[in-house]
Amino acid sequence: MQSDGSRVIQAFSVHSDYHGATWQRGEFTGSAMDENNVVELSDGRLLLNSRDNAGGGYRKVEISSDCGHSYSAVTQDNNLPDPTNNAHITQMFPEAAANSAQARKLLYTGADSQTSRAKVSARVSCVDGKTWPGLRTIRRGFSAYSVADTLDNEKFGVFYEGNYTDSMQFATFDESWLNYVCAPMEASSFTADPATTIELPVTITNQEAQAISGSVSVGTSTLFSAAPQQVGNLAAGASTTIKVPLTISSTAYGKQTLQLQFTSSNGKTS
Repeated sequence: MQSDGSRVIQAFSVHSDYHGATWQRGEFTGSAMDENNVVELSDGRLLLNSRDNAGGGYRKVEISSDCGHSYSAVTQDNNLPDPTNNAHITQMFPEAAANSAQARKLLYTGADSQTSRAKVSARVSCVDGKTWPGLRTIRRGFSAYSVADTLDNEKFGVFYEGNYTDSMQFATFDESWLNYVCAPMEASSFTADPATTIELPVTITNQEAQAISGSVSVGTSTLFSAAPQQVGNLAAGASTTIKVPLTISSTAYGKQTLQLQFTSSNGKTS
């Protein structure tokens, strides 16, 4: 209940300094945030990842630097679609040394859709949730709430709903199955006429510890087509912008989503 009498669904964290003997509640934060998840980042800060129960289509995130007592301003993570569904986020390597490359890796599981509880997928971030270049579908078709954790044999486990009544599924996989390369891409929205070809600037950043090379392609679509564009010897930590000649179909109309994929020379994808 707000001071003006209105009701707002907000998030908060509860923490214990005494192994659960006593607990403290932090400050209320955000709005339209529920079914919250918290994960510790490589430098000890906390990332709050929440469902948007107002149907905004993406996860809401905040950062805490004081053990969850307070959080930064809410932002929308446009890399994590959310059809008002429960999802989960966890450390991939919880025993890794602070601030190491492994400590920065997070695993997120949730629906790969903004509109339906379907295609529960695993996503990987290589930099504390700032970008999510890794994506692998766990189950096609209906799949709802999920929870993920690390197992003791260098594998990961995901427990998720196969339907609403009598189907709880458990999937296991290792890091190699995720088949990701730490190389997120960014492209701005654009406007184009049907039956035209434009040059779409795509920026790719190498978050790996070594140089990478490969090609950028456009996902299968009847509305767009483009020949793969090569990316050669991109140094660790470097970014480059390439121009992808993109042909728009004569039948394209309205707002559409374009899926880009980088495939490295060793077959891993972003």
